[in-house]
Amino acid sequence: MSSNLLKSLFCKVTPQIYFFKGLGLIFLLLTSCNSTLYYRPVMLNLDRTYLPKPMLSDSSSSLYGLSGSYINTESNASFSAISDEQQVYELNFTAAYIFKKVQIAYGGYLFWGQYANGAIQEGSTYYFDKKSFNGYGIRGSINLFQADGRFEFRFPGIEFSYSKEVGAFAQFRKSLINQDLYYTNPKTELLTLGISNEVAWRNYRNENIYYAARIFIGHTFGDLAYYNNKSTVDGPKKLNFPMVFDASFIFGLKQFYIVSTLTSLSSVKISMGYAFRKRSKK
Repeated sequence: MSSNLLKSLFCKVTPQIYFFKGLGLIFLLLTSCNSTLYYRPVMLNLDRTYLPKPMLSDSSSSLYGLSGSYINTESNASFSAISDEQQVYELNFTAAYIFKKVQIAYGGYLFWGQYANGAIQEGSTYYFDKKSFNGYGIRGSINLFQADGRFEFRFPGIEFSYSKEVGAFAQFRKSLINQDLYYTNPKTELLTLGISNEVAWRNYRNENIYYAARIFIGHTFGDLAYYNNKSTVDGPKKLNFPMVFDASFIFGLKQFYIVSTLTSLSSVKISMGYAFRKRSKK
């Protein structure tokens, strides 16, 4: 008798379980299809990097660097568990000089990569698999410094970066401005200005090994808000924190160096380069 009672209860409860599971699945599908998506410039928060500089103890007062960088970051276009992926490659050219107690560094860079969709459902109007991008930029910095034995302290100085983005992903962002459920920033030129502080030192056992650490705090200028066709009524959505932050650690061995940069607590940029020293100090 107890088995018949259990069977009766199971038959009554099971359809209700599947009914609520079905409602939950429909709710998830509807919310995922109608979630608002956000698209921003490729190099936003990624346009800075460490500029290698000669040390006072070097045999040369000038340094020329050639390096490559790689960044793989999730854009969180839907601000949910569904994330797009962005891969950026950089080729950097730098030059740096020592003038008495002043260090000056500057350079140019090329970047390219692809933006992989993970948020727009297949079959939707604006669905895409991947969109390419590329562009160029310039960077520069100036610091006062003080050498003390193996250490070199580079006092807070001015650092800037400018980038220009072109390609399919930039055109895609522009095409979404007047569409529902899509908020986008079509900006393709970025200018970031801030203050950087560095310290560099040599290994006490091997002078061919050196290290450096850098912190940057600054601001990216211009209109960084997200727009769509509701912006004329509700106003744009400003989702970007006004300040940007970088922290870099550098390891060097003779003329080779590796840089790891944490960019605005959101992604890591890895760079590898070679430094040319051509002019001896008098």
